Amino acid sequence: MAKPILTIAQEEPSPLRTEQAAMTELMAALTEHHKGLEQGLELVDLLHEKGLLDIVIALLKRGDRVLEIIIRAAEKPGGLSLMKNAIALVQGMSELDAKALVGLFRQVNAGLTAMNAEDRPVVTGAWSLLGLLRDEDVSAGLGVLFGFLKGFGHAVKEAANPAEPGAGSGASFAFEQRGEGENENT
Repeated sequence: MAKPILTIAQEEPSPLRTEQAAMTELMAALTEHHKGLEQGLELVDLLHEKGLLDIVIALLKRGDRVLEIIIRAAEKPGGLSLMKNAIALVQGMSELDAKALVGLFRQVNAGLTAMNAEDRPVVTGAWSLLGLLRDEDVSAGLGVLFGFLKGFGHAVKEAANPAEPGAGSGASFAFEQRGEGENENT
């Protein structure tokens, strides 16, 4: 009569078989998420091109030190106010149209380049200033500035008169006149 089997020998997968299984799983994940991975790689490439990837890596590596610096800055006079302003700035930036902001930065860069050019216009008096107003580029720039001022002024008016219909949807800037020698901390 045969003896009963008391132990079952489990076959341990070979390292090659384990590696093949891992590669199969990895390929399946890459196939399933290829669009997201492509966008992620594009983001990493852009961060690298702009030099921001090094900053992010340094912040992550030294996160404890960065947090310590932030806490020390908050302890200094005006530090808490600075942090509140930074948070308000970030919140305000979230309301900006990203495409418009990219276009604005492109236009500002073109303006800075023209400003630093050797052949930039020289204004020697009122007549040369009036002559520049006939330039198409100057006229286009002034049109954009006046459009900005119109929208900004409308938002300031709405903030000043909250009882009017449609008020409150614009910026809420409060301009105060301060006496001589006064500052915001007094």
